[in-house]
Amino acid sequence: MKSIAILGGSFNPVHYGHLKMAEAAMESTHFSKVLFIPTGTPYHKEQKDLLPFADRLKLLELAIEKYPDFDCSPIEGERDGNSYTIDTVRELLRQNPTNSYSLLIGTDQFLTLRSWHKIKELGQLVNFYVANRNGEMELSTFQKERKTLEKELSLHCILFSMPAIDLSSTEIRNRLKEGRPIQGMLPKSVEECILKKGFYR
Repeated sequence: MKSIAILGGSFNPVHYGHLKMAEAAMESTHFSKVLFIPTGTPYHKEQKDLLPFADRLKLLELAIEKYPDFDCSPIEGERDGNSYTIDTVRELLRQNPTNSYSLLIGTDQFLTLRSWHKIKELGQLVNFYVANRNGEMELSTFQKERKTLEKELSLHCILFSMPAIDLSSTEIRNRLKEGRPIQGMLPKSVEECILKKGFYR
């Protein structure tokens, strides 16, 4: 059995914050690898400035090519309609029934778990590993919410630490629109591809 951590998101574009989160998860836990899954049609985000799926997947492939424990999947781009995490996990388990899967999420997502689509069913399939960026969430706050989620929805949530990375895809897109540099915010190969293709201009 392999223990796989799933890191999902629009990755519009992928940046070092995403990669550092995956690295911290690998260092803190027992995962065999981190599987990056770009969203197909994210139901909870506006479509403005969202690159086509194939382009976001290509940038992600470039970003992780030097990381042997990272992989990515086109699974959500192969589905029509809205992308729901539970559908993705069910399909991964159908394809790989001997694997176990966990979701890597931030503290902001942790606090919204109740609103996730079919969250109780999802909680029967995965554990939730919550990245605490530079201690932004007090341990007592996490423990209180974790106990409530476990009691109400039978969710299993684990906190792990990671360094604070003050980066966002929105900031990168805005910098590109304004013609400002993005060096050091994402891998060089990703930056070069974005500039060559003229993405987000």
